[in-house]
Amino acid sequence: MLAVVVAGGDLALSARALNVAAAADLVIAADSGARHLAAIGRRADVLLGDFDSLRPDAAVDAATVLSFPTAKDQTDTHLAVREAHARGATRIVLLGGMRGPRLDHGAANLLLLAADEFRGLDLRAIDGEDELRAVRSEATIDGTTGDLVTLLALTRTASGVTTAGLLYPLNEDTLRRGDSRGVSNELAGAQAEVRLSRGVLLLVHRAGGDPNRLA
Repeated sequence: MLAVVVAGGDLALSARALNVAAAADLVIAADSGARHLAAIGRRADVLLGDFDSLRPDAAVDAATVLSFPTAKDQTDTHLAVREAHARGATRIVLLGGMRGPRLDHGAANLLLLAADEFRGLDLRAIDGEDELRAVRSEATIDGTTGDLVTLLALTRTASGVTTAGLLYPLNEDTLRRGDSRGVSNELAGAQAEVRLSRGVLLLVHRAGGDPNRLA
């Protein structure tokens, strides 16, 4: 079951994001993420949040509305992912929430991908041409030759990192949190694989490469 969680902040749309939204079995809008529903062409099955950022006069068509207090332990986006999981979603894609006026929310949403609470899920985020996900053991990347692939350690170290199908291969290597070694690798063909023996990696796959790439 595929669920899409639409978060607040700025939404960077792409064909990839629109295709996922169209295929979703469940759409959950987290607070002001509801203002992006028209852009993705979907109605919300669930609208939730503390509604501190959604305009009081906003007309949102949602089958279910869940209200939470402003003083709470998790963000609206976190609660939306939790709700999608509780409703049976095994694949969840986060749209929005990575950029905008609140850097802290963007950072929290990025780290949410690696939350232990959701380790059994296929949880990803799509931001424009970038797809982000956490890798704990192995992952397959499908794309096009020249697509950018970045691997960053989310834990203190990510060890035993081995890749196949990337321009700059890794073989039982260790990536360390805060090191930029894994930035801007490339797909050497249509598919690549990443494996690691310990730790957690953030995988960022940018479709189409980047003509303004910085080394």
